[in-house]
Amino acid sequence: MSEQREDMTERDDLPGEVPAAADDAAGSVGAEESAAPTGKYGKLLSEEGGVRKLTGMYRNWFLDYASYVILERAVPHVQDGLKPVQRRILHAMKAVDDGRYNKVANIVGQTMQYHPHGDASIKDALVQLGQKDLLIDCQGNWGNIDRLLNSFANTTFFTIVCVVLETILGVAMALIMAKAFKGQGLVRAAILVPWAIPTIVSAKMWGLIFDSDGVMNKIVGQQILWLADGPQSQWAIIIADVWKTAPFIGLLTLAGLQTIPAEVYEAAKVDGASAWQQFTRITLPMVKPALVVAVLFRTLDTMRMFDLPAGMIGFGKYFVETVSMLAYVENNNLRYGSAAAYSIILFIYIVFVAFLFVKLLGADVVGDDEVKAIAAQRKRQKAAAKAAGSKAKLAKTTVTSGSAAS
Repeated sequence: MSEQREDMTERDDLPGEVPAAADDAAGSVGAEESAAPTGKYGKLLSEEGGVRKLTGMYRNWFLDYASYVILERAVPHVQDGLKPVQRRILHAMKAVDDGRYNKVANIVGQTMQYHPHGDASIKDALVQLGQKDLLIDCQGNWGNIDRLLNSFANTTFFTIVCVVLETILGVAMALIMAKAFKGQGLVRAAILVPWAIPTIVSAKMWGLIFDSDGVMNKIVGQQILWLADGPQSQWAIIIADVWKTAPFIGLLTLAGLQTIPAEVYEAAKVDGASAWQQFTRITLPMVKPALVVAVLFRTLDTMRMFDLPAGMIGFGKYFVETVSMLAYVENNNLRYGSAAAYSIILFIYIVFVAFLFVKLLGADVVGDDEVKAIAAQRKRQKAAAKAAGSKAKLAKTTVTSGSAAS
C-alpha cells in the first residue's frame, strides 16, 4: 500500500499531467481573458475580482488625453482650418438657418448639443469668427468698434497732415508760376503734370518707388519696408498724396494771385515794405478767398481717401485703413448695414467740416460774396439814378417857377 501511494504521489508531481480541477480553472481563466476588452480602452474597462479599477490611468493615459485635447480640440484641422468647436458652430447654424438672422444665444444653445464643453468656449469661438469676418454675417455690436475708431483716426491724421503740407507747397508753386521768367510755360506744365495723372496710376508708380528694392531705400540708404503695415506706410501715403494734389492748391492760388493789381506791390515797394511784409500784408489777405476754397476742396477730398492707400498698401491694413476703405470692405462682405452706417458717419463728418470752413473761415464756395457785391452795386446805381432824377425834377420845377415870376 505504501509503495502504491508513493507511485500515485510521483504520478501527481509529473509535469505533463494536470488534474481535472486545474484544467477547469485554467479554462475559466482563459475564457475571462478572451472576454476581457482589448485595444486602447481594454485596461480601463477590465475588472479585477469583480471591481473595475482606474489605478494607473493618469500615469498611463495622460499622454493620450493630452494628445486628444491638442489634436482634437485646440489645433485647427489641416483640411479646412477649423477647430472642432468652430465646425460644430457652423453645423448648428446650418441646422437652424431659415433665411433670417439668429440670436447668438440661440446658436450657442444649438451648438451645445454637439459640443458639451460649456457655453463659454462656444461664445468665444463665435465672436472670434465674427470679428475676423470669417463665414458669419454679423449684425449688431460684435466688439469691433476699435476698427471703426482706428479708421476714423487714420482719416483725420491723413487729412490734417496732407492738407497742411499741400497748402504750403501749393502756395510756393503758385508764387513760382506767377513770376515772369524764361520757360514759364514749361515750369507750369511740369508742376501740373502730377495732378493730371490718375490716382491709381500714381499709387502703382509710388508702390514701385517705395518697394524694398526701390528708389526710396537707395535715397535714404536704409532697408525700410515702406509698403508693410506700420507707421512708415502712413508716411509713404502722405508723400504720394502731397506729390499728386499739391498742384491743385497751387493752381487755385495762382488764379487768386493773378487778380492782385501790380500797382499794389509797386506802392508797397515805394513805402519800403520788404518781401515778407508784401507777402503777409498784401498777397495772403488778397488771395485768402481762393486759398480757403482750395483748402476746403482738398480737405473734403482727403477725408474720403480711398484709392491711393488701397492701390499702394491694400485693404485691411491697420495703419492706413480709412473710413471709406472700411465701408468698402464691409460692403464687399455683404454686411450692408455696417457699410451704410460707416458711410453715413463719414458723410456727417464731411458736412461738419464743411460747415466749419464756411462759418468760421468764411469760405465762399458758391460765390455768395460776388453775388452780394453785384447786388449792392446795382442797389447803389438805382439809388444814384433815383437821386439824379429827383434833382432834375427839382431843377425843372425851379426853372418853371422863375419863368412864371418874370
